[in-house]
Amino acid sequence: MLRYLSTFTDNLYYLTQDDPDDGNDLYGGVTVMKKDYERGDLYGMDYVISVLKDQGVNEDIYVTCRTLGIRVHISTEPKRCDFFLGDPD
Repeated sequence: MLRYLSTFTDNLYYLTQDDPDDGNDLYGGVTVMKKDYERGDLYGMDYVISVLKDQGVNEDIYVTCRTLGIRVHISTEPKRCDFFLGDPD
């Protein structure tokens, strides 16, 4: 999915707590930030996609995005999606 999304922008960021270096080119053209989420990570974003299972963090992401006018997609909660992603194939 990251490779697909990166075809639409030169400014794609991926925030993860996991080690993103998996030996393939999945992250080519994507700025990877290996760190815990902080609200400030959302500033300046146009779209945010959360695939987290942590409801507390998802709540903060959703409320912050809505407050800042950022379109947000909380993948575990369809009612909290301003946009939907189709199958890239």
